[in-house]
Amino acid sequence: MNEMQKSIKNRAVLGFSNALVFILIVVLAVNVVTMGLFTFIVDGKLDEALDLARPQEGALTLISPVGCDKCKTLDVVKSNFASKNVEISEDIQMSYADEDAKELIKKYAIKKLPVLIFESDEKIKTSFSESVKKLGGVVVDEDALVMEQAVPPYFDLDSGKMFGEVTVTFIVDDGCKNCYDVLSVQKPILSKFGIYVAKESLVDVSDDTGNELVEKYNVTSVPTMILSADAKYYEQFVSAWGSVGSIESDGSFVLRKLDAMGLAYKDLKSGKVVEPIQESAK
Repeated sequence: MNEMQKSIKNRAVLGFSNALVFILIVVLAVNVVTMGLFTFIVDGKLDEALDLARPQEGALTLISPVGCDKCKTLDVVKSNFASKNVEISEDIQMSYADEDAKELIKKYAIKKLPVLIFESDEKIKTSFSESVKKLGGVVVDEDALVMEQAVPPYFDLDSGKMFGEVTVTFIVDDGCKNCYDVLSVQKPILSKFGIYVAKESLVDVSDDTGNELVEKYNVTSVPTMILSADAKYYEQFVSAWGSVGSIESDGSFVLRKLDAMGLAYKDLKSGKVVEPIQESAK
């Protein structure tokens, strides 16, 4: 092999070696970048996972109306907080007459009482805020949640009145021995709808009060019942009421369609007792 051929061969070997070194450097650089990016992503995901696992810490304040024993205490919501990985650093209870309570009511534009206010030193986590929203809560700030009393009775701050306190008057005919027992039938139904009965009375159609109500609301069958206008605050009850009764001009709810219950009642126009139709045996 002459000198020229040797020179060409050496240059080829050197070129190949340089190319190989360059490729190795590129591969190494790519690996370094890839590992760095992978580490960055993993660290980010790990930090995110650790953040999600860490309890949402904050103070929980319950503000209630003065002397409102019948108001719901939002205990269900409080217990739900515990199940959502929330750590209550302070559990505070206030009357709305307290100065601190007044400041919170103004700060968060509270309209109903009782109310639960959750305040944290860090941003409210999405998982926690979503669970509270499902219960009717509102995210009022990035570090605060508010849950106002949604179920009557509750105290309306604008009017200064209690809403959802229902008065029920049961009207019977003592002479109708076969008529259904209005108290044992209707009271459990009201209870199922969550209606708070603040006052109830039982009157006979022959009494002055009973006769006056029969005339005023054109009651045609008994036993029946009349609920005060505050029954309107119970949405599910109102939705179902149209199939059995009427809502009068003064807001009162009058039970009318007694035949829908399949129980014995007295028709005041005919003076006869209407017995439920018995299905014939097949």
